[in-house]
Amino acid sequence: LTTGTADFDWASSGSRLLPGAICDNLTSFGGVFTPEAGQTPLAAFIRAGAAGASGTVIEPYALAEKFPAPALHVHYARGACLAEAFYRSVRSPYQLLVVGDPLCQPWARIPAVDVAITADPQSRKPLDTATPLAGTVAILPRGAPAGPAPIGRYELFVDGLRLATSRDGGPLPLDTRRLSDGYHELRVVAIESSPLETQGRWIRGVMVANHGHQLSLSGGADEVTTAETLTIHIAGTPADAVTVFTAGRVLERRTPSGPAVATDITIPAAALGPGEVTLHATAFLENVAVANAMPITVRVTDQPSSPVTPQSRPPESGGPSR
Repeated sequence: LTTGTADFDWASSGSRLLPGAICDNLTSFGGVFTPEAGQTPLAAFIRAGAAGASGTVIEPYALAEKFPAPALHVHYARGACLAEAFYRSVRSPYQLLVVGDPLCQPWARIPAVDVAITADPQSRKPLDTATPLAGTVAILPRGAPAGPAPIGRYELFVDGLRLATSRDGGPLPLDTRRLSDGYHELRVVAIESSPLETQGRWIRGVMVANHGHQLSLSGGADEVTTAETLTIHIAGTPADAVTVFTAGRVLERRTPSGPAVATDITIPAAALGPGEVTLHATAFLENVAVANAMPITVRVTDQPSSPVTPQSRPPESGGPSR
């Protein structure tokens, strides 16, 4: 949807937004969220179910370069993600606020990716990933494009860091001896050779064992409310320090006092925020990470401030109750 009315009531329009819809409002203050702005904010579209919407935060005047061109919808329908569709169609975006899911791409043709992990690329015999990896292994990617463009390259990421690239579908080498023992996330990304470079992903958690270090997380609950606390137990081989973190944010750092790691950590659930939260732990020796624990996931739910009493709807005049 592209519209240009300064004040509107979407609910009364009788219209419906399908999942993935982009809405753009060519008005002066759609990106201003204060009551005195005088115009309906872009949030009205988000509230109605749009995947993304935009609005200017200051008077843009009648300068077309400050608004998305109609090509916005062309880029989106060709498979670009929402953010790329916007920024391919705006010449001067400096007063524009874009809100929504930047990676939404309902028309993308996403390639399928599968992977085998082997110790010998020549034999291509896959390893049992239920057994910890050791030494040097090879990641063998296999991809199937979803559109006319072939896959141009594969990239290997370990714990979010790109370590290897293959342009011909050949093996992606991984020396696990350079990694700490314990859990790591492997991610192989297949990138098609079209101008959009649409990506497909294979993601797998594996265990690594080369140096004899160990660390584990246990205990806790599958679900807690924001009013409760979460207690987890950490155990492992000797370490100078242990950190517990989520999404890159350190929640607790402990210095073990005994010959091995054995400690309990209590975390207020409110500090995690509502939703599904994955907790990680890493052990250090001389400031070098030596072991990662298998992560655990907990769901944090909001604690209502007071019980809600259901209310029955009064019967409508002249008809039965509904």
